[in-house]
Amino acid sequence: MFRDKLKELRQKNNMTQEQLAQKLNTTRKSISAYETGRSAPPHETLLMIADIFNVSTDYLLERTIPENIMLNDDKKAFRYYLNALVGQNVPDTVLQKLLKLDTIEAEKLPDQLEKIAYDLLAISKKLKSI
Repeated sequence: MFRDKLKELRQKNNMTQEQLAQKLNTTRKSISAYETGRSAPPHETLLMIADIFNVSTDYLLERTIPENIMLNDDKKAFRYYLNALVGQNVPDTVLQKLLKLDTIEAEKLPDQLEKIAYDLLAISKKLKSI
C-alpha cells in the first residue's frame, strides 16, 4: 500500500517526517496522515514524492515491480518479482527454498523467475484438483 511504501522509503533514506514535509512544502501532520492511510496526497505531491525518492508513481501505488531494487538486495528483489508474476504473496517457506537455488545471474533473473512462477501456478492448480 502507498502508506507503507512512503514510510519505507522515508526511513530507508534516513529522513524524518518533518524533513520530508519540508521538501514537499507541507506539514509533518500531513506526512503522518499519508503514512497511516488517513489521507492521500494530492497528485502534485505524489509526483514530488516519486521525484524525491527516485521511484515511479506506479511503484508508490504498487502498480509495477520497482525498477530501482539494488542487486545487493537479492532477496527483496526476488520476492517482488515472484509475487508480481504469481499475482499473490508467495509464502516465506517457498521463498526460502527458492533462494537456496544456485546464484542467479542478474540479467537472467526475470526469465528464470517467470519460469518458476509458471511452475508454481501449475503445481498450485494440480494441488487444488486433488
